[in-house]
Amino acid sequence: MATRILLRRDTSANWASANTVLANGEIGYDTTLDRIKVGDGSTAWASLPFTTNVDIASNANAGLLSASDKAKLDGLHMPISFHIAGALAAGVQLPRFISPVACTLSTARAYAGGGSGVTYRLVKNGSTNGNTSATVGSAVVTTTLSTVTSLAVGDTLQVEIVSAGTSGADLSVTVSAAY
Repeated sequence: MATRILLRRDTSANWASANTVLANGEIGYDTTLDRIKVGDGSTAWASLPFTTNVDIASNANAGLLSASDKAKLDGLHMPISFHIAGALAAGVQLPRFISPVACTLSTARAYAGGGSGVTYRLVKNGSTNGNTSATVGSAVVTTTLSTVTSLAVGDTLQVEIVSAGTSGADLSVTVSAAY
């Protein structure tokens, strides 16, 4: 019999309203933003950061990962998430994701909380040349990536605000990555 694991999940509005304290190591999934937070047992939801890094095994090491388990991980899809809070300003923003393994990128979902007309693009290894940009507002917008489509081990990925629009709020970007 297969074991089924369900994560605690809810909309951004419901998480904000409840301001839940997640248990130490408990994962909470925001279905509006397609992002996760990991609890520490004492910090309320609003004060927890969204996760920004993925740390998984992608190569089988003798005695550590079976060939069968490696095959399962090779098809794993995990998001790379960025959240930029406060008044948005043009330029490359922190945080910076450093890829622990090679991965393929396919789409980016973005949301500008409380604003509209925010234009952003992904920055790989400090270069913005030819990178796809997208304009977002208070609705989630999904963009198919055409330029930044893969990361090698050690590559960096950041978000650049091209135009802050009328926001003054925050920007959340989640990139779909297959490892």
